[in-house]
Amino acid sequence: MELSQYLDTVAAQLVNELKPILEIKGVTENTDLLGKYTEASIRSLVHRIVRPMRLSTGAVLDHPMPVPLRQIDLIVWAPFPAPALFDTEDFGLVPKSSAFGVIEVKRSNYSGVETKLEEFLEDVKARKIVSDPAGPKGDYARLPGLGVICVLESTPSSKLQQLLDDAKVVAIFERNGESTTVRSKDVLTLVNFLHFVTWRYRVHGAHPGYPQIIILKIKAAGLRAVTLADSDAVKPGQRILAIGHSAGLTNTITEGLVSGVRRADDVPELQSSGCASGRAGPHNGHSVNLARRKLR
Repeated sequence: MELSQYLDTVAAQLVNELKPILEIKGVTENTDLLGKYTEASIRSLVHRIVRPMRLSTGAVLDHPMPVPLRQIDLIVWAPFPAPALFDTEDFGLVPKSSAFGVIEVKRSNYSGVETKLEEFLEDVKARKIVSDPAGPKGDYARLPGLGVICVLESTPSSKLQQLLDDAKVVAIFERNGESTTVRSKDVLTLVNFLHFVTWRYRVHGAHPGYPQIIILKIKAAGLRAVTLADSDAVKPGQRILAIGHSAGLTNTITEGLVSGVRRADDVPELQSSGCASGRAGPHNGHSVNLARRKLR
């Protein structure tokens, strides 16, 4: 199956999942409720597509710190090269370098909504609220930001229509009199955008110049230094532990065995079974390696 066929299939599945939202009209005439339900459903769909990346409402931090901070409806991010300054439930303060895509959600095309969306897209274009491009030209050619209108309730203005035509903004539902329909083409645009964001995440992580280790300086006393061992002396079959921050879980520890020793880019690598990402060390407590990749 080609990528275009796969995306069409995913979009069709999402359209079918969105259709039951239209049944809300049978129990209430509150238009705002349809918008809220649609917004919650969009969040759920986005989160499912971008996993294992994170999805938060909040702000993107940069230096110097912008004042005031722009609140962003949906930030698609990962805890590298730097973790979030604050991350709880669905809210986060995310460093710009770790924000790979942003989405502005509006419940309807109310008066002036196109101006707010244009301001959001200008900030994306200026890379004020999303990570800078890296690597392939494809990362420079496309904006990692998208505007989403939950319900298109009236004929869009000429500015908003241009944003829709340029695929910089999508509308999930369209109301025509008493009928409301799902805009399937726009759902496909949303899916394409999310796959682009996950592609950015993979490209940035594999880029040679991308920082993989961050050194922090803190004010503390009485801390014990990690003892470094000779990684060249490690043999297959030895017991090994991995301590770290695996798949977003904090303070993880996993036990495994060294299944192989090799060199990649002139750097010694220990291949182990059952170990999570993080600092790896044998049973004597000495550190022998830093986890660099995870194979599935």
